[in-house]
Amino acid sequence: MKRMSPLLALIAAVSLSALTHAQPSSEAKQLALEVVELSMSDTLMQGMRQSSGSMVAQLQKQFANMKLNAKQQEIMQKSMTEFMDDMLGPEYMGKLRVGMVDAFAETYSVEELRGIRDFYRSPAGIAFIQKSPQAMTKAMPAMQGALEPMMARMRERSEKLAKDLEAAK
Repeated sequence: MKRMSPLLALIAAVSLSALTHAQPSSEAKQLALEVVELSMSDTLMQGMRQSSGSMVAQLQKQFANMKLNAKQQEIMQKSMTEFMDDMLGPEYMGKLRVGMVDAFAETYSVEELRGIRDFYRSPAGIAFIQKSPQAMTKAMPAMQGALEPMMARMRERSEKLAKDLEAAK
């Protein structure tokens, strides 16, 4: 029987290693599913939908600097509301949950997943889930303050890019 070359042996070992790492155990998958279901609970999603109204209002204030007329403001509000509804809707959230289960099962050890699950089942974890939408609503003004200068820089860069592209014709 011929001996395998060292290069082929290395390739085989790396391939086998990749296969074993890519396949989390059924326990890891089950724990990851529990963690995702607990951390992305319907309570949290419902709270985020409710607080999205205040997020939209905060975004509208940011766009007020753009001097939009009433019709443009109405269009902007409708667009932002539809965007939030899409992001928090069942179709997107279902796909996100599936992807997160796989990612969690591949990233965290079984012991870590147990700890995360236990946290979300604890009184502190339950409070975290229940109060996260409120916390996000309260944090929105600070996030807005941080976003305004960035949005101004993005507008400036977009305008410069448009000018540079036009000049390069």
